[in-house]
Parts: sequence; C-alpha cells; structure tokens
Amino acid sequence: MDLRRTFAAIVARLGFGRQAVTRLLNHADHSVTAIYDRHHYGDEDRRIVDAVARHVLRVVGDGEADGVVVRLIR
Repeated sequence: MDLRRTFAAIVARLGFGRQAVTRLLNHADHSVTAIYDRHHYGDEDRRIVDAVARHVLRVVGDGEADGVVVRLIR
C-alpha cells in the first residue's frame, strides 16, 4: 500500500471524513460548495496531520523502527 493511500485511510479511520481526505491529498474540488467556501482550513488541517502523526507514533512505539515493517492499518 502506498503512503498516500495509507494516510487517507488513517485520516478517515480517525473520523475526520472524506472532505478532509480530499483536501489534504490536494485533490481539486469543483463543487458548487467549493465556490462559496473560501476558508483555508490551515488550523484544521494541522490538527488532522498532528493526529495522524500521533497515531503512527503509537503504532510504531517509542523504540527505533529502522528496518522494521509496521502495519499502520488493521
């Protein structure tokens, strides 16, 4: 599984939803709503990325993970 797909799956699994996944993967949004919604979501996106980082660190633990294959999604 590639990193973008893993990242997207973790974002969704953590409950942030498909709209956040789309935005964080930088997919174009040509919907009517996107025309009116001009909020930049920087603070929200930072919280999501931090949550994903905490999740990954919980999965791999505090120890050294060099050369170890770790399953990020169950």
